[in-house]
Amino acid sequence: AATRFFALPNARLAAFNGGEPSARSHVAAALALDAASSDPGKSAPYGRFHRMHGPGLELIVDVGAAARGPWAASACAQTGAIEVACDGRWRLIVGSAASAKAPPGESVRGPRGGSCLALGDSRPDPEEDVAVDRQESEDAVWLDLSHDGWRREFGLSCTRRLYLDHSAGELRGEDAINPSGRARRGAASFEVRFHLALGVAASIASDGKSALLRPAGGSGWRLRSDAELRLEPGAIFEEGAPRTVEVLVMAGTVSLIKGARIRWKLSRDEARE
Repeated sequence: AATRFFALPNARLAAFNGGEPSARSHVAAALALDAASSDPGKSAPYGRFHRMHGPGLELIVDVGAAARGPWAASACAQTGAIEVACDGRWRLIVGSAASAKAPPGESVRGPRGGSCLALGDSRPDPEEDVAVDRQESEDAVWLDLSHDGWRREFGLSCTRRLYLDHSAGELRGEDAINPSGRARRGAASFEVRFHLALGVAASIASDGKSALLRPAGGSGWRLRSDAELRLEPGAIFEEGAPRTVEVLVMAGTVSLIKGARIRWKLSRDEARE
């Protein structure tokens, strides 16, 4: 059942918490032994993940808290990370750039290594509380995910809101950073990062507020944001080896008193052929 849940339309697995996509033949062999129905379900049978499906887009979302105890130092801490597949075939955004074969202590295991929000180079507190609310209708699926993993260090809590609009065929997202607990002065740097899949070509528009993402052989998708966008070199792991990709980044500074909100939208490129 877990293999069916994490299998993407390209017959490979979503990548989270150090897991890699695996070979298509391996995934197909596991699915052939799965006696469950073809419906992968809305949430993972083991672990804390949600799946969202709409016309042209499929998402898997990591809604788990950071690991505690002896596992905390080497485990991934990427609450809210998303993996996105498009058009029933292409992998567009990778949930995590981490791998079990990455050297210990690599930053890919922290928030910067996931397709999620990061505050500086800090890891969320393993004692964080995570709250998830999912709602559905015929027209949309929306998921609210909140955690207080940076409350002790920065006095901040974070909420990722995902709205998959069936009629428009688009994903709308918001990452809200809110003051929590005792008021503090100062500021912190933030990044909302999306690790692009292998073979996805990306270009930033002249206004710096949108990016065209195009899988090799696929149609273009455009990610728009009210924050400045930039591209950075990155790497994901396949078969234990790092492969060069690009990372789409929305960056800025958040006041510890006022908080911040970063809105973004992923939709088909209007100029597609």
